[in-house]
Amino acid sequence: MNDHLIVVDSLKKVYEGRIILNGISFNINKNEVLAIIGPNGVGKTTTVEIVLGMRKADSGSIQIKLSNSKKEIGAQLQNTPFFYNLTAE
Repeated sequence: MNDHLIVVDSLKKVYEGRIILNGISFNINKNEVLAIIGPNGVGKTTTVEIVLGMRKADSGSIQIKLSNSKKEIGAQLQNTPFFYNLTAE
């Protein structure tokens, strides 16, 4: 058995005909911290927003194996507007 708590497989996202994510895949394991770094416009924020459920992917899958993911996942996003389903709670 593996310790993968989050499994992201082949995420794809296109905005206005521009491919932002093209099949990104990764796992986040128990007791692991993930940092996504890179130049502006490569899909870092989009990836995190999709994993957190703030945006929908065009294709691909995400499995979150946590009993209460909203309380167990912490994320710090830069310049992200608030979404209708995001609360301080």
